[in-house]
Amino acid sequence: MKTKNRILKISAIVAIFFGSAFLSYSFVSGLKEHDRTTASMEQVLKEHCYCKDVSIDISSYGIQFNDEGVSNENVHFLLRDCAITSVKTEAKRVHAILSEKVPSYGTIDIVSFSFLSEEKQETIQVKNGILQL
Repeated sequence: MKTKNRILKISAIVAIFFGSAFLSYSFVSGLKEHDRTTASMEQVLKEHCYCKDVSIDISSYGIQFNDEGVSNENVHFLLRDCAITSVKTEAKRVHAILSEKVPSYGTIDIVSFSFLSEEKQETIQVKNGILQL
């Protein structure tokens, strides 16, 4: 009886260890992929946007609860002083370019673009690869 309990305890400890190792590996792999995707997106935006500055404001990976509900990946870009006439037109153009140039762009739950100028600020979101205008 003692031997059986000892075997069960050791088996449980081993299962917990390997389960934790698998979850940790999965999380780190996902985080690295998220970082690669956001870096690629930032590079494409810098190359194709007519803005003085393009930067990542917030980039988060992991379960998040917010006003829009639950999400897993979130990135928010700041596009400052862009030479554009319409934010909606520019958002459509940027969305098309990112969809073409960054294969995993559509996998991010929420991508926000804040167009900032001295006169105003407008934010456009992409949810699960769908532009929200």
